[in-house]
Amino acid sequence: TPNTVLSLSALDSQLFLRFTIEYLFIYRPGPGLDPTSTAARLKAALAKALVPYYPFAGRVRSRPDGPGLEVVCRAQGAVFIEASSELYTAHDFQKAPKTVAQWRKLLSLYVTDVLKGSPILVIQLTWLADGAAAVGVGINHCICDGIGSAEFLNYFSDLASHNNNVRVDPKPKPVWDGQLMSPEGRT
Repeated sequence: TPNTVLSLSALDSQLFLRFTIEYLFIYRPGPGLDPTSTAARLKAALAKALVPYYPFAGRVRSRPDGPGLEVVCRAQGAVFIEASSELYTAHDFQKAPKTVAQWRKLLSLYVTDVLKGSPILVIQLTWLADGAAAVGVGINHCICDGIGSAEFLNYFSDLASHNNNVRVDPKPKPVWDGQLMSPEGRT
C-alpha cells in the first residue's frame, strides 16, 4: 500500500464528523460458522480489503501546515479483535435495545477522539453463548460517509463469504482525493 499522507476535504475535516460510525451484524449459528475458520476467513478478507482501502489502515491527524485533517498512511493497520460473550445469544438481537450502550461491548475498542492516534477501522468478532457470531465494525466518519462505509463493508463481506475467490478490485473503485471537495483544490 502507498506510504503517503492524504489531505481530507474541508467537509471531511468538520468537527461534527469526528466520530466513529458503528455497525453490528449478527450471524445465527449454522454450518460453516466455526470459530477457527470464520476468524481466519475474516482476517484474510480484511487484509485483502485494506489494499484498495489503504487509508483505513492509517491514522487521522490535524494538518501541521494549516486547518483541516489528513490521513497518515504508513500501514499502521486496522484492529481485529476476537472475543466471546456468555451474556448474549442471537435471540437477544431480535429487538433493538433501549440504548446503544447495551451492546457497546460488542465493539470493545470505543474511540472517543479520532485525532489521538486511534485506528480508523476496528472489527470485533464476538462468539455468542449459542454459537452465533456478532461482528462489530467501527469506521472513522472523517474517512468516509455511510455510502463509502457500505461499499467497504460489501467488499469485505464478499471477500469473507466467498473464500477470497472474488473480484480483485472493488466496484466502484474508492477515490482518495480530498482536494476534489476542498475550496483550495478548485481551478
